[in-house]
Order: sequence, then C-alpha cells, then structure tokens
Amino acid sequence: MKQDRQELKKTLDNTVNALVKTIGLRDPYTSGHQKRVSKLAVAIARELELSEKEVKLIKIAALIHDIGKATIPMEILNKPTKLARVEINLIKAHPQTGYDILKDISFPWAVEEVVLQHHERIDGSGYPRGLKEDEILIGAKIIAV
Repeated sequence: MKQDRQELKKTLDNTVNALVKTIGLRDPYTSGHQKRVSKLAVAIARELELSEKEVKLIKIAALIHDIGKATIPMEILNKPTKLARVEINLIKAHPQTGYDILKDISFPWAVEEVVLQHHERIDGSGYPRGLKEDEILIGAKIIAV
C-alpha cells in the first residue's frame, strides 16, 4: 500500500515536470517565470504555516499556472508594441484555458481551480470571473503575489 502511494506520488511529480518541460519547449520565459513563482509561493505558504498538503498544492499549481498560454500565438506573447483588444482578450482567456486543460486530471487537490483563479484580485477587479476576497482560494492569492 505504501509503495503504491509512493508510485502515485512519483507519477504525479513526473507528470507535472513533463508539463513544465512542455511549456519550456514552447516558451522558455513562461517556464522560468512559473518556476520562480513556485519557489516564491512555496516560501509564502510556509511562512503562513499552511499544511504540507496546501504547500504541495500551491507548488504544483504555481509550476503550471500559465499552461493556458500554450494556445496563445508566440507573436502575441512576445509582441513588443501595445496589444489590440482581441489580443488582450486572448491573453485574459489563459486561466480558463489552463483550467480546461487540467480539469480531467485527477489531482489530489484543486490544482485546476487555483490555475483558473490566479488572476483574480481581492477587490473583484481580476479575471476571468471577477471573484472577491474569500471567494478566491488561498493558493491563487499566493500565486498572484
């Protein structure tokens, strides 16, 4: 039983690492950004004395929080000039796209929900749903920092 759990944990870690590598192949900046966010988010979660379960959720969600950007053309992601409204809307759709990519994976935590909420703001000005304060998961709040 314990060996099965360890195998599942290893499989989960390897799956997340494969997603991170896939993102890195397409967009090295986003991959590096996600790794930096993950390190900072884990440090914040530990400082807040969250449970190890919550820390693990935050680490995984932070590592893949921008996976939805995989569907955005590179010329938009790297555009040096002001984005058009349609381009901004494409970028603002990436949390929902990330959720859609992840929702069928049986994570032991609400990773897909944290990915969906990582651009929400406590004053309700965020996206995609305009959530406020306690409507936003702690993991999403931490990743947003």
